[in-house]
Amino acid sequence: MSEHREKLWYILNYIAEIGPVTTQKLIEYTGDIEELMELSTDELRESNILNDKMLRAWNDKRPMDDALIRQYEENEAMGMHFASIESENYPERLKNIPGHPYGIHYIGRNANDYARTASIIGSRGCTGYGRELATEIGKRLSRIGVCVISGMALGIDAAGQWGALNAGGASVGVLGGGVDVCYPRENMPLYERLMSDGSIISEQPCGCPALPTNFRLRNRIISGLSDCVIVVEARKKSGTQITVSYALDQGRDIFCVPGRLTDPLSAGCNEMISQGARILHDFSELAQYFESDDLNVNVARNIELSPAEMLVYEKLTDDLQHIEDLLMATGLPVADLMSVLLNLEIKGVVHQQIKNYFRRCVRL
Repeated sequence: MSEHREKLWYILNYIAEIGPVTTQKLIEYTGDIEELMELSTDELRESNILNDKMLRAWNDKRPMDDALIRQYEENEAMGMHFASIESENYPERLKNIPGHPYGIHYIGRNANDYARTASIIGSRGCTGYGRELATEIGKRLSRIGVCVISGMALGIDAAGQWGALNAGGASVGVLGGGVDVCYPRENMPLYERLMSDGSIISEQPCGCPALPTNFRLRNRIISGLSDCVIVVEARKKSGTQITVSYALDQGRDIFCVPGRLTDPLSAGCNEMISQGARILHDFSELAQYFESDDLNVNVARNIELSPAEMLVYEKLTDDLQHIEDLLMATGLPVADLMSVLLNLEIKGVVHQQIKNYFRRCVRL
């Protein structure tokens, strides 16, 4: 891809008011980034895609194109890279997640360098036990060549990342602000270590502060870059559960560390386990998970399926699918579909990992 097109994506990415969903609509409308960037304000208004706030942002920031191109060149020279959805440096794992960013900024190694990845997430106000456990999980993962992804937050996130880095492994910090903005400031030593021994990634433009509204968006990138998500400690209502929700939508596997019934920091983990998340009760489970090329999908023979069961089986994949997606794919009434899925679970063909999320666990 030409550098010219990459610079056009960089300019569009700088208009923060135009997010991934709107960008997709604009590209579908025009067919190409170059065509889009040639549109006048009147032509954009006629598309009915941009609201008044977005149009004002477009008008305010497009005169800055030349300055942004210089900024792009200066950032690249300083090691702050930009990769659009068209670039070979754009993370492959992000391309197929819902609402994927159309451009990311990064410092350090390219995210495509990491063949195996896992995110370690949890409470900022963690217990000493949780911190020690997250650190140990990070170490164990690094020893089997797994890169640890997290949000560089205080508590569980930072502990897991330090565990991986101090064991000689790699880690990726996904930020809610620009890659040149360390947040929280207390984690400056971790930020500097990631720049040298890992990666720092953000979809936000350089210089963007770590705004509260960006953290929910940041969480979908953490899970999107990960093969699986490991939750160490989490309250019932927390940012951790937001990341898990994104992970489920993206078809990622979830591991949770169980905790005491009376501990508020374990309430979120225990609830997710009750809904079907995998219980992480031994470090060897992670090694077994990553040693399997098919991630625990087995090949089975001599399992007989009825026509209805075969219809549902053929619509299932190795990734998690919500019941509503299966209803649309099969055309079955909800009662019939639930009955078929139950029979498939009994036969060991289907696994309901989280309530109403199903995946194929056997290939026939």
